[in-house]
Amino acid sequence: MKQNIDDLNLPVYTIGVVANLIGVSVHALRMYENAGILSPKRTDTKRRLYSKNDIKRLHCVRHFIEEDGLNIAGIKTVLSMVPCWKIKPCEEKDRKDCDAYYKMGEPCWIVKNVGDICKDVDCRDCNVYLSVADCTNIKELTKQIYE
Repeated sequence: MKQNIDDLNLPVYTIGVVANLIGVSVHALRMYENAGILSPKRTDTKRRLYSKNDIKRLHCVRHFIEEDGLNIAGIKTVLSMVPCWKIKPCEEKDRKDCDAYYKMGEPCWIVKNVGDICKDVDCRDCNVYLSVADCTNIKELTKQIYE
């Protein structure tokens, strides 16, 4: 299947290229991944590949750190406030068993216990993960969902 190079979610950039584009170390990118702030695509040989949306997300992360003074825990908390159950949307039975609905501090794509609707989903392809690629619009996104 041929993929469109203009696809914002197409993972084509290596970790070294992304580190240079963002102006951070490779170690910092690995730290963000370990914290669950982003989830680069892994190849069969475990190489990390990043998309344009991943790069957009990393610009937001850097803004949160450099301009807003947030640390990793603060960024995770902000991302956890996105009401994934409204974006997905989840039914009550899915929410009952989902840590993303009840717990604070971790975005839905890194919680351990999820409802049936999310069990077999690659979070990189999920509307929730994709909707916060530009994380500066989280407040606007949240307002739109509840209006």
